[in-house]
Amino acid sequence: MEELTGLTYSPEDVHCGDFYVKCDAVGRNENNDVIELAEIYARQDPLHGAQPKKLNDDAARLMIAQRHCYPDAILRLVSSPIVVDQIQRSWRHLALVEMGVELTPVQLDEETIASIRKAQHDQKR
Repeated sequence: MEELTGLTYSPEDVHCGDFYVKCDAVGRNENNDVIELAEIYARQDPLHGAQPKKLNDDAARLMIAQRHCYPDAILRLVSSPIVVDQIQRSWRHLALVEMGVELTPVQLDEETIASIRKAQHDQKR
């Protein structure tokens, strides 16, 4: 992501009054200003069951953090090209657009993909 945007990212709890929103990646510029709020979805294979719902839930969290804390921040969901393609062919994509959330595909190298798949498989046990 840093190569794509030129921002520096780190996971953060975005504090908004009496509550906070966990963000996988808060993108900051060289002045440490928050420019982007992002969620990273590690799934590498097609989504099944309730998995597509998670993206819209994550988008809603980003939208709340934006509206209450960083009104000028760009909102972004990042996932594999397979997942992005699947979401773009569904009503969920329109919902993301309506929430002002960009859907960004990121292609990982095969070794990283294999590692993610193994971790997801092991998690099911």
